[in-house]
Amino acid sequence: MCLRKQGQSFKHLVKLHICFDCFVDIHCVFVEVICVSVRWVGAATVCLGTLFIILCIVAHNSSVLNHNDSKWEQLISSLTMDRNTERDELEQRKINSGNLTKEMEVRNSIVLNHMDSKFEQLISNLNMDRNMREELEQMKMHSSNLTEELEVLQSKYNAVAASQDKLQEEFKGLRKRVPCLQGWKRFQDKCYFFSASSASKTWQGSRQDCQARGADLAIITTQEELDFLSRTTAISWIGLSDMVQEGKWKWVDGTDLVGVGFWKKGEPNNHGGNEDCVEHSEKKFNDAPCNTEFAWVCER
Repeated sequence: MCLRKQGQSFKHLVKLHICFDCFVDIHCVFVEVICVSVRWVGAATVCLGTLFIILCIVAHNSSVLNHNDSKWEQLISSLTMDRNTERDELEQRKINSGNLTKEMEVRNSIVLNHMDSKFEQLISNLNMDRNMREELEQMKMHSSNLTEELEVLQSKYNAVAASQDKLQEEFKGLRKRVPCLQGWKRFQDKCYFFSASSASKTWQGSRQDCQARGADLAIITTQEELDFLSRTTAISWIGLSDMVQEGKWKWVDGTDLVGVGFWKKGEPNNHGGNEDCVEHSEKKFNDAPCNTEFAWVCER
């Protein structure tokens, strides 16, 4: 029993020792926990400080980022507006380019049509020029032939003229040998009829009388002939007038008055606007109204 008690006591002591050891261990653990807690508190404090700093940095960076985001948004908005503006301008340029292209096409079409017209006109002119050249060559050939014919005709004319001159001389010689009709007077190779001094007719009536006698009003070409007529009659109609064309004096045989004629001073003056026939007096010519009645001189 004593042994049992001793055994129990020993067990109790062992338990106590174990309990003490446990207490010591718990104390140590507690101390370690406290130490660890202290270390964790310090670490936590440091962490909190660091976290605070980080939060401050984050807050600052967030503010900066927000500011930058605002700037970026403004920049993006500005770039978007610029892009839209550029796009609108590009679209407008495309429209303008399309309009310019159409306008250029219209202008080019007009220019091409004008050039085509000019080209066709040029071709037409060239064809016309070629035709004219061909006609000119034909005309040159024809002219050459005409020139040859003209030379032949001129040669024949010269021969005829020479023959005519010869015949004229022979005719003059024959006229000189042939006596003038009764009542006519000879001067050189011509015969003249002088109307009675008491007789008078208009210029046209005088000419008709001469033509009825197989003659015509006198044609005066020399001063000697005029002097001869003036010695025989004081004033009379001669075969000169400008009835066909005013100022264009012609003899009754159709030949023109040569030179200045034998006009009186200041004549012809077409006084009154109707002096178209010529009478001779005082060895000079004078224009007078054709319906005036004078004596007359015929020539054959």
